[in-house]
Amino acid sequence: MRKGKRGTSSSAEALSFEEVFNKVYTSLVTGHFPEGMRLREAELMEKFGVSRRIARKVLERLAYEGLAVLEARKGAVIVPVSKKTLAECFEVREGLEITAVRLACTKASDKEIAELGKLIDEMKDALENYDFVRYSELNSKFHDKIISLANNSVLKQIYERANVHLIRYKFRSLLTAGRALDSLREHQRIWEAIKDRDLAKAEEAIREHIQNISKNVLSSF
Repeated sequence: MRKGKRGTSSSAEALSFEEVFNKVYTSLVTGHFPEGMRLREAELMEKFGVSRRIARKVLERLAYEGLAVLEARKGAVIVPVSKKTLAECFEVREGLEITAVRLACTKASDKEIAELGKLIDEMKDALENYDFVRYSELNSKFHDKIISLANNSVLKQIYERANVHLIRYKFRSLLTAGRALDSLREHQRIWEAIKDRDLAKAEEAIREHIQNISKNVLSSF
């Protein structure tokens, strides 16, 4: 990308705010931007060829999401998360997703459930190609889709807040030997239970999945 003066680029080639935020977010999730790292507007301008306004908005969004803390004239620092906070987030997430799958079993249409199943196929493909970043993205889409199928705005809001710190560690847990394959099997069981509209099996499958992630992540602390 050709850059113009002061870290900007031509309007035809410039990245949008959402594109830059997603790139920064992916770097954070995958550990390329570790906890405690300082992000500065000037660095984002140089790295992505964007204006100071967009760089500032990215840092403000990270702070809004609870992923960083803004410091006057110093940019933002990526927030470290304690083991206790992570454990509490997993406890909340487990309860929320149990509620979500139960609601999805009763509210979702057959078409919507089929769309959820297509994500499983894409996850298989990503795993076969050892594309763990793509698998992690699809993993998040799968869970977000279940929350969406629950069709409960209050649940969705609470879920997004509880899940914000967990995204980073879910990706890292996939790199544990055998975890990615186990994860795929767990997602398959969750989808099949929802497809069969079996509330008990759906609840059991999602509980097992969240608890397995929690054990894997917390054991690394």
